[in-house]
Amino acid sequence: MDRVFTMTALKQAQVALGIARCASSSLRGELVRSAWVIRVAFFLCCGCFSFVAAQSPFASSRQSLLLSNGQAGASERWMALIAPGSMSNNYRLILPNTAPTAGQLLNVASVSGSDYTLQWAGGVTGSGTATQVAYWSGTSTLSSSSNLYWDNSNIRLGIGTASPSKALDVKGPYSSSNVVSVQNTSNSGYSSVDFMNDAGSLSTTFGFANSGTGSFFASRSYMNCYGNDFVLTHNSGTYDLFIQGSTGNIGINMNSPSSQLDILGHVSLSNNGTASELRLYEPSGSGTNYSSFKSQAQSSNISYTLPSADGSSGAVLKTDGSANLSWSNVGIVKYARKTADESVTSSTSLQNDDHLVLSVGANEVWECTVFFRVEVSSNTNGGVQMKLNVPTGSTVLLQAQAWIGYDASAGYIGQDILYTPTNFYYTGLKTDANGGNLIRVHGMINVGSTAGNVQWQFSQQSSSAVSTTGAQDSWMKLQRIQ
Repeated sequence: MDRVFTMTALKQAQVALGIARCASSSLRGELVRSAWVIRVAFFLCCGCFSFVAAQSPFASSRQSLLLSNGQAGASERWMALIAPGSMSNNYRLILPNTAPTAGQLLNVASVSGSDYTLQWAGGVTGSGTATQVAYWSGTSTLSSSSNLYWDNSNIRLGIGTASPSKALDVKGPYSSSNVVSVQNTSNSGYSSVDFMNDAGSLSTTFGFANSGTGSFFASRSYMNCYGNDFVLTHNSGTYDLFIQGSTGNIGINMNSPSSQLDILGHVSLSNNGTASELRLYEPSGSGTNYSSFKSQAQSSNISYTLPSADGSSGAVLKTDGSANLSWSNVGIVKYARKTADESVTSSTSLQNDDHLVLSVGANEVWECTVFFRVEVSSNTNGGVQMKLNVPTGSTVLLQAQAWIGYDASAGYIGQDILYTPTNFYYTGLKTDANGGNLIRVHGMINVGSTAGNVQWQFSQQSSSAVSTTGAQDSWMKLQRIQ
């Protein structure tokens, strides 16, 4: 039931005072109890006061402030303001003292104790397009651009493209400029990008280390694979460059390098007018010397093919005229030198010389030369007997010559031709004061099917207490001729 009362100004004041007391004592400024709504219209200008008692449209025991849409009957609708069920402190919101303009929003201008003074502030304006990334084009204006595109279905961001194919896809006509720039402005920082594996572990870092980092990479561009293999390829099927993570070995055209540099294919050392060198440095950490190989000017290419196995000691490389190399023992030279005197006294039994001995192989042919100096302490002596002993089955063709003394009255020259490895001797040896004694043997040794040693032997021709001495620096030389 609606009741309308017409009151004097005094009654109006009394009613207003009663409402204020009610609000102060029970509703804390609200005009509504849980079950009934009191609608108040207070017209001071016409001296009229009216109220309506109505059922609350909200089923709640909490107190609220209801605002009606002012319509009658079934068209009337309500809006409620209600405090949260749980609050840590009491507070008041103080409304602005001016009306807003279109688009303005309420925000807190200041706080004083439990009073929060509100103000009208400019709202955000602007418009955009779905899937385009919004950005601030002004202090309170949002815009969008087709150059910033977000594909939420595939979680992809496009810069300069509306169809990103990767998580980040950047395109643009950046003439004379890089597309992406990364800079760490801290001198002790890294201008780099980290790449993680599917488990989130750091797998690769690529970038530049600023000078203040103090690290191994300082002032250098670098890539760190943290123990992972690194592959550089031009077609996803060829290991153009492969760095093995476990060893650091580098492979070119292969993925299993067995040394620090392993190349599958040819290696070229080009030049700019001066022949390039393959340098092999001396085995010293501080050494700077090296041995090198380099090519001369050529009329055509030459590809040498090395032997399939190592040669014998002293062997030399030879070519067949088609750049096929093999080991050859022809031309090998062997030397033996007496490093001390060796004497025989009162003995005619041949003995092996302690120093003049050289080995030969089966079926080899050698040129042989022996220079043997003999010393005696008296011109009355037992002479010297000699033999060039060779492996069983070998044949020899030797010329033996002896220079005994230094003039016709006191010495002579003797010589022998030896077709077999037999003994030969010289008597009448002279002291060094009388010219001394020198025996020279020269010829060829044809070794049979049995390898062995070429051994110089000597003794006295007749037993004598005067020692027969093979002198230091006597020598034997073999040079292979077949």
